[in-house]
Amino acid sequence: MRYLRLILLPFSLIYFIIISLRKILYKLDILKSHEIQALVISVGNNTTGGTGKTPLCIFLIDLLLSLDKKICLISRGYKRSSKGLVVGFDGDNPDVIENTGDELMMIINRFSSFTGRFFVLADNNRVRAANYAVKKFKPDIIILDDAFQHLSIKRDIDILIRDCDSDGFTDKLLLPAGNLREPSSSFGRADIIINNFKFSDMNEASGKNTITVNSSYISRGFYDKYNVQISDINNKNAIVFSGLAKNESFFQFIRNIRKFKIISEIGYSDHHDYRLNDIEDLISYNEENSIYITTEKDFAKLRKYTDFLINFEVYYLKIDLITDKNRILNIINSITNL
Repeated sequence: MRYLRLILLPFSLIYFIIISLRKILYKLDILKSHEIQALVISVGNNTTGGTGKTPLCIFLIDLLLSLDKKICLISRGYKRSSKGLVVGFDGDNPDVIENTGDELMMIINRFSSFTGRFFVLADNNRVRAANYAVKKFKPDIIILDDAFQHLSIKRDIDILIRDCDSDGFTDKLLLPAGNLREPSSSFGRADIIINNFKFSDMNEASGKNTITVNSSYISRGFYDKYNVQISDINNKNAIVFSGLAKNESFFQFIRNIRKFKIISEIGYSDHHDYRLNDIEDLISYNEENSIYITTEKDFAKLRKYTDFLINFEVYYLKIDLITDKNRILNIINSITNL
């Protein structure tokens, strides 16, 4: 696989020239970066897939809502079937997962109780969505999801999240030979860098920089279709499945729980769209005393298969990103006087 990536190195050079030219055009104001009438926080990464942007967005939304702020999250709504601007959550009523994508629907499910204070828009055109948000919802803060490379909107805070459980080889090369979206020098654009150790122990030594903060995931337990926490899963036979950029990371965490016997691990592609044949395939793994365990994001796409959720024990693992909340607030306050 590495040799195949090396063949793509000439295309990485072309990619580098294109993104460098694009940055120059923004610096010369030939390409416009628009001012938005709200505080704008960008959340993004510099590598493709699986860095933890969604848990970070959840962390920020929770943090800012606790400060009594009105929040609007704007995302392209990856792999949604809809086009154009979609109001995923108008502060009262959620749209359907097909129109928003799995990540946005997962976030909406988390914060739908904050009526009139939390809003979600899906749109590839971030400028259009931001202007719509200001006019329609008048948020205090707009969070731009996956926007580190989207320079068309001026932002007050740029937060970059790094996957500390990454491939050292491919994460040193630009696309398409590697996973880098921009050269590592672009890290200097970030106001806050989050080192995400995911399910591993945080490395305290690497978070001493004034703008660098460490994070990892913490389990909040297993939940059912009613979003009720389940505790009676000991000594069950577990069928574990997920559609993530890095399924193995999730599988390893589940293995470490050791409350049940894992009889099957099924990995799908990132943002997998579950079809009826997938459900039938999952059912075929079922044995006596079996449960199904998946991610919160995958579970959002399973809710339409009501027979599967009613007739079988299907649970999702709820995780949150934990980090130094006070330190992040202090950095944000030092820049914006929030």
